[in-house]
Amino acid sequence: EVNTLSTLTGFSTKKRGIYEIYNSSEAWDQLQKGNGSLTYLKKTDNDILDFDYVPMNVSAYEIYSISLKYYESPALQEYLEPIYVFTGGAILKDNTKADFVMYLPAIKRI
Repeated sequence: EVNTLSTLTGFSTKKRGIYEIYNSSEAWDQLQKGNGSLTYLKKTDNDILDFDYVPMNVSAYEIYSISLKYYESPALQEYLEPIYVFTGGAILKDNTKADFVMYLPAIKRI
């Protein structure tokens, strides 16, 4: 089964390659170095329909799951890109809790 975060733009299945990817521990290390994207951070007790942006300072992250998925860009692209998706909880500096999602490209760049 291919697990794809998709925008349905289409991609090529004719060209393929073999690339070295991070293991999950290396991927987490890369995120801690700032190489990735925090795509979601919302206080756990907030209403899901509350879209007001409130700056938050995180003191610690707790990972609940790590998935290897494929990202498809909204623009036409030649390849699907493997990414790690980290989900979990965060402890904020005010001692409240938040939920988070982070993405990291899985392919090691030389």
